Amino acid sequence: MVFLDAWTAAQRVDQLITRELKAAGVWTPHYALLSMVCIREPITPTALAEAMGVAPTTLSDRLADLLQLRHVRRTKNPRDGRSYLISSTAAGRRAVDMAAPVTRRAQQNVVRHLRRGLPAIEAALADLSRALDAALAESPEEDTAA
Repeated sequence: MVFLDAWTAAQRVDQLITRELKAAGVWTPHYALLSMVCIREPITPTALAEAMGVAPTTLSDRLADLLQLRHVRRTKNPRDGRSYLISSTAAGRRAVDMAAPVTRRAQQNVVRHLRRGLPAIEAALADLSRALDAALAESPEEDTAA
């Protein structure tokens, strides 16, 4: 049940953030991805996909949208000529800066309705993420042998 609960909670977060950003007139596609780029830039697509928990092909499609909007840019990776780095542009940072107060208000609204404190929720989510990463790191054979 925890998987279904986590998945449906993630869908509701997306619905709430999209609704609030659109209502404030600051919606931008792939806001979470753009925010992660701003936090971790410059970052390789591989590291970004891993950090976001999405498939590389999904990330590639979403990055294409952000590149077209000129919210991110690609540059050569000086450490690996076969790779590139993703960074935000001034337009991308403006989009995140304009959306940040809206997302903070949405989070504060949700926190008002929590039965547990935010630190407890954050700790539980971090624990779930660590456990999921550990399970994903195991080979399928390890899972069935236990």
